Amino acid sequence: MGSYSKKSSAEWIIDQLNVENAKLLAFFLVIGFIGHHGVLHLKYGSDSCTWLLTAGRYKGDHEWQPYGCMLHKYSKTDARRCFRYLAFWGKYNSFAFIGDSRLEQLYEYFISKQRSDQPPSVIIASTGLQLLKTRNTTDLVLEEYKRNLTHLVQAIDSLAARKTQVLWKLIEGVDVNKLQNDYKRINNNDIDSYNRAAVEVSNLFI
Repeated sequence: MGSYSKKSSAEWIIDQLNVENAKLLAFFLVIGFIGHHGVLHLKYGSDSCTWLLTAGRYKGDHEWQPYGCMLHKYSKTDARRCFRYLAFWGKYNSFAFIGDSRLEQLYEYFISKQRSDQPPSVIIASTGLQLLKTRNTTDLVLEEYKRNLTHLVQAIDSLAARKTQVLWKLIEGVDVNKLQNDYKRINNNDIDSYNRAAVEVSNLFI
């Protein structure tokens, strides 16, 4: 009578690798993903890209990673291809950039298609850098800054009625060790003060 040798764990696993088990595993993985995203949609809403500026984390390379969607760095070729694709289907977006030199830099790297017969689809606005360079950050200056921002409310409401979305870009922090010339007086505490003031006023836009 021949002896029966017990299969090793590796042999048992190999025996389980068949089409039926692969289909079963794929089925449960799909169900798991559907359940996971279903819970996320119930908790946070179906439009995951609303989390772009509201929820996320900084990765190891200090790059912002929003929850629920991925950020893609668009080259000029990518941007042209994207807008040409939208234009092919009869969809057009125009963008306006309003702000200081930092917004000017952002504009220089942004490829846009403008249509003069329509208001911009999106306006990206920001300001404060020149004030940080030339004036001390006092309560009086911050109150003046907020008053000036409130003057934009009526114009923004008018644009919103025409389906234009307005995005306010907060002032980015700086590496104080790399600042030169007039920029040396800028510090992150003052930047935070201006950003808090802008957030307070932005509640009027809602």
